[in-house]
Amino acid sequence: TIRAAKIKGEPIARLYQTYLKLGLGNTVLPSFEGYYNSLRNKQWGYGVEAGYHNSPAIVDGYDASFQQTTIAAYGKGILDFGIVNTNISREGNVFSAHGMQDGLSEQQMHQYWGYSQFNISLESKHNSRDRLSYFTTLHFSDLNEMMENNYGFESTLKQRFGAYDYSIGFKADLYANNTIKEMSMPFEAERAIEGVYILSPRFYGDFYGFNVSAGFDEVVNNLRAVGLLDFHFYPQLHADYEIVPKIFKVYGGLRSGLHKNSYWSLSKENPFLLNVLRYDTDALELRNTSSMDFYTGLNTYFNSNIRFGAELSYTNRKDMPFFARNENPNYYLNKFSVLYDDVKHLSVQATGNWNPLDRKGLALSVVYSHYELTNLTYPSGMASFEANLNGFYNLGDKIIGHLDVYTAFGRIAERTGQTDEAVLYFDLGNIIDFDFKLEYRYSKVLSAYLSGKRLIGGYDIWQNYPVIPRQIQLGISYQL
Repeated sequence: TIRAAKIKGEPIARLYQTYLKLGLGNTVLPSFEGYYNSLRNKQWGYGVEAGYHNSPAIVDGYDASFQQTTIAAYGKGILDFGIVNTNISREGNVFSAHGMQDGLSEQQMHQYWGYSQFNISLESKHNSRDRLSYFTTLHFSDLNEMMENNYGFESTLKQRFGAYDYSIGFKADLYANNTIKEMSMPFEAERAIEGVYILSPRFYGDFYGFNVSAGFDEVVNNLRAVGLLDFHFYPQLHADYEIVPKIFKVYGGLRSGLHKNSYWSLSKENPFLLNVLRYDTDALELRNTSSMDFYTGLNTYFNSNIRFGAELSYTNRKDMPFFARNENPNYYLNKFSVLYDDVKHLSVQATGNWNPLDRKGLALSVVYSHYELTNLTYPSGMASFEANLNGFYNLGDKIIGHLDVYTAFGRIAERTGQTDEAVLYFDLGNIIDFDFKLEYRYSKVLSAYLSGKRLIGGYDIWQNYPVIPRQIQLGISYQL
């Protein structure tokens, strides 16, 4: 579901060293978040955070419980030779992949995803466009304790020559999908080790009032197991023009690239995937998605209180992933496979913001999508129309309310894995729902809040997985 942009004027609390939040609710027992960070310093900064959420939820008589833990730490130092940033984080999710099936054991319903990552970067301190600026980062990620890894390096150099800016970037990513020892089975042999290398030169300048950036990405996709090198050329172009300075601007261009589909990225979108654990007996097919997107749009400011934007795009995607519930009896009927198809996607988006005062406002987003598919009949799980309305009101910095209304229409799900290998379809129905949060600030450091999520419910985001409805939570937050 789309989310509207954050409304300007939402209060930004002054920096406190410690922040604690505790909540209890009908489907949350308990919920805890804690943050600790150094106070403002011109030379360095650091912080840690941790969270724990536990839910004993039951939906339609089925166990839909989950447990989520997060922990992270970060640091920043301004040194003589540049600015160093580093962070490390871990997120663990344990939940029931019940799939509305009777007779499944606890092991068959068990689902687990553990996301770990580490990043460190170095960037130049100066802001002069006439001097060489640089940004370099190293990153590492791990999924489910060495089940899938990503090692990466990225570096960008940028400098102005004459009236124009130039940059060149290089990015290298190595992905490793490891063998499950108990099964002696890799995810997919020809993609067990894969390298993606990208060279990205860019040019920036002003031509007859048009602000232009142009360049290309040269991508090398190396499938080591089969000794195959794929080369891809992706042009990049963006131009915008202010018809009325600071009031009305139009833009357009071409954006393209290669998206790596991994267990990390796919499980973030749909956690009920075939997990390659012993009881799943199979793995996903992992393909990368190549896209070419032509777009045009406009941004306008009617006055300081009202903003409007719209964009029309037409995208050609090769091997776009769609999720389909796998009904092969060997998979217990509660997990999803991934189907790929070549797609032409037409999208129309519009956003509007109304902010008459810093203490109140509204934001509206709408998206219309049309998919032209090559092999599949429906774009499984994708909505044809989505809308989101976000409202915010601050009464004297004492009572603060948020309301988020979201809808999605025209969702059809694919089903696969039947004995005759047919692909069937299931109407997921429409989504019409809303969340709210009401906060009362007793003092500058102590607050109480009441929140509700999915207060209507009654729909599936994924086939056979009804959402947990009417999640009510009461909590307190404390700042030191």
